[in-house]
Formats: sequence, structure tokens, C-alpha cells
Amino acid sequence: AEGLLAAREAVCQVLVERGMQCTPDQILITSGSQQGFDLVIRTLVRAGDIAIVERPTYTGPLRSLRVAGARLVTVGIDGEGIDVDELAELLRSRRAAGETMPKLVYTIPTFGNPSGATMSLARRLRLLEIAVEYGLIVLEDDPYGALRFHGEPIAALHALAAQVPGAEHLVIHFGSFSKIIAPGLRLGFMVSPAPVRAPCLIARQLTDLSSPGWIQMAIARYVTSGRLAAHLPLIRAGYRAKAEAMRDALVEQLGDRFDCHFPEGGMFAWGRLADGRDARQWLALAI
Repeated sequence: AEGLLAAREAVCQVLVERGMQCTPDQILITSGSQQGFDLVIRTLVRAGDIAIVERPTYTGPLRSLRVAGARLVTVGIDGEGIDVDELAELLRSRRAAGETMPKLVYTIPTFGNPSGATMSLARRLRLLEIAVEYGLIVLEDDPYGALRFHGEPIAALHALAAQVPGAEHLVIHFGSFSKIIAPGLRLGFMVSPAPVRAPCLIARQLTDLSSPGWIQMAIARYVTSGRLAAHLPLIRAGYRAKAEAMRDALVEQLGDRFDCHFPEGGMFAWGRLADGRDARQWLALAI
């Protein structure tokens, strides 16, 4: 259920190449990164628990949190990712008022869905400091991090946790091969501390038992043979061309009527209409 050793070793190889340190024993192979998130929510969240999410964020995890009965609190983002000042003030005010404190914060720090935003290094470190101060579990969703086509990489929260005393056991990292090899493979992974991994493994045994072994072995061979490393520059170039075409078209067609922070990688760009128009009216036209 935890995944074949060869697959977990391949995941470690990929993560080490991205600057993270982990061992196969910390890895749980999942059917896409969203299954890992669902397993964590099932084992850690109880009805009435408070979860902090970015505004906007990916809708899939929101559904899992709502099904679990969690209460959602949102924190805004800008071009540098989650607003850590707003987050700190939210937590400070709740503690001062004696209110129930949030249990976790869910973030997509690199090329967020749907914002396209990437959290700066300074904000990542500050987020980890806040997590330690308030005992927050940090759920780091990183399915797009390998798709950078401009700028310099920024270390994952899981990698940076070693620099913030007390943060090492608060970060749970989710990743996926679905966005960088083939969506239909549905193979992802979760890196977590042992006290989290153990109950998630039991929960996994109660769902689909395990990911298909032949897909795990295919991924393992694809990674260890060097084919993934050779494939990534090709898809990065493809995404760069598409992103630049979209950027140029938006600038040409809308000009200053549309405000957008264009991403340095990933699959998403998020903008706002600057002239007070209702985007829902445009949605009907787009459909």
C-alpha cells in the first residue's frame, strides 16, 4: 500500500534533484497528489476543525475539507503568494479573542492553481515561522513546481523547514507525475513525518489498496533511466510558448482593462477586470 520500493526510490531521486532531502520510508505513493491530500484530511481533520486556504485556490481540496466538516478561512494572495501578514494577524486576533485556532493551512506555493503566483523565499520562511508559533500543519501542494520556464527555482517549503527550528514535523508535501509525464497515469506521492504517514497508510488500505504496480515500475524506470530529465525541457518550452502567446493576446486585446500577474511557470494565469465589469458576463460569452 505504501508503494513499491523502486517507485519510492525514484520519487526520492526526483525530490533530491529539486533540493529536498527524504528517504523511501517517508514516501507514500498515491493515485495522484489529490489522493494524498484526501488521506491526510481523513486522518487529521474532524468536523468543526478550522482550515486556512488561499484566496483563490484549487477547488478539489476545498471539497475534501467540506466533506470532512472543516470550517474554511481564507487568506489573500498576490504575485508573491500568500499574504503572510494577513495570516499572522488572523491568527493573532483569534488567539487574543480566545477563539478556536486553525489546525492547518493549505497552500500551492509554486505556480498556484488558479493564481499562477509563486511564493517568495522570504514569505516561505515567514510562513514556516508562523506555523511553528501557532502549531499549524502546512499542507504543501506542489504538482507544478518542475514546470518553471522563467526565473530561478525557489526551494520547497519541505526543503526550507530544516532552516526553521520546529518546522520539520509540520510540513506535509504532495507531488505528482500526472502534470509532468502523463495525466492518465494518476501517480502521485506524499512526503510526511512518520506519525502522519502511519494512519494515512491504514486509510489507504481501506480505499484502493495500492496504486497499480506496473505503472509504479514504469515511472521508476522512466526516472532512473534519465528520460524524465530529458523530457522536462521539452514540456517547459511548450508551456512557455503557450503562456507567452496568452500574455501577448491579452495585452493586445484588453490592454489596461485587464490586470494580470503573469507566472514564471506552471499552467495558470489569474487576472482581474480593471474596469468594473462582471467576469460572469464574460463567462457566458466564452462558453
